[in-house]
Amino acid sequence: IWSGAVRSVSASKRASWISDLAEIRYAERGTRGAETFRTNNRKNWLNCRCRFLNFQLFASLVPRPASLFFMPVFRLSEELIFPDPSWAGADGLLAVGGDLSVERLLLAYRLGIFPWYSHNDPILWWSPDPRCILEPSAVHVSRRLQRTLKQREYRVTVNRAFEQVVKACAQVRLESGDETWLHPEMQIAYRQLHELGYAHSVEVWQTGRLAGGLYGIAMGPFFFGESMFHYETDASKIVMVRFSKYLAEKGFELFDCQVPNPHLMRMGARNIPRREFLRQLEMRFGTDFDSAPEACEPFRVTFPEEI
Repeated sequence: IWSGAVRSVSASKRASWISDLAEIRYAERGTRGAETFRTNNRKNWLNCRCRFLNFQLFASLVPRPASLFFMPVFRLSEELIFPDPSWAGADGLLAVGGDLSVERLLLAYRLGIFPWYSHNDPILWWSPDPRCILEPSAVHVSRRLQRTLKQREYRVTVNRAFEQVVKACAQVRLESGDETWLHPEMQIAYRQLHELGYAHSVEVWQTGRLAGGLYGIAMGPFFFGESMFHYETDASKIVMVRFSKYLAEKGFELFDCQVPNPHLMRMGARNIPRREFLRQLEMRFGTDFDSAPEACEPFRVTFPEEI
């Protein structure tokens, strides 16, 4: 999903280009293409340098007269920093590398960044433009779905089967012949966030069986959706409607859908400019972050067992 002529290239191929065609260049704050971020540990400012990749695709890969094609992708080190997410291209790819530690994931979501990559590929970090969001109070319910909701042949619970939901999200995609980004490393990372009270699952049950569900990260007035699945017809729609209604009642401002799909758009999701999405995050979380998980404690959300 590179821009321009190479938009259709697969994620694994892009990762290969990052590995094979990249030249690492260092730059200090104030020079072209670099930024220094400050990490606030209450008293001291940690000035960190972001290393970025400026890699070149040869003319044979780009059907235009120019011999080279340039695109910057930031390379993360072990330091707990991210480049400004507004620097990501329209396709959203911002950085490569780093890890899936609790600290890095919590920082990423507060900045409007999320990991998304294939198994055995480098970790890729994204902040797409536009950003697909759903305002909880604006969820659309079709007439047919209204009839289904009135039948009340289901229960909706929260955090009753987190691991089961995450595994089902991965398995359903594999069974349909699609590739999944929810490989074991990702599942372990989100389970750790769940154990700390930041990642949550929402399940819909029919006759005692798991029929569908979703999971994501809740911080402050935002729910960052990650994935959903269904075994039964309309199960994923039911869980979206019931959960969105609950979020609206509790004052949540938005449900982050990351990227659009027809299912979400029919339910009222819409695209907003990335700058607007980042502005909303900055208003709630600020710009200076302590990287320790306990620093996120004021933003941690609890849910009832059933909604």
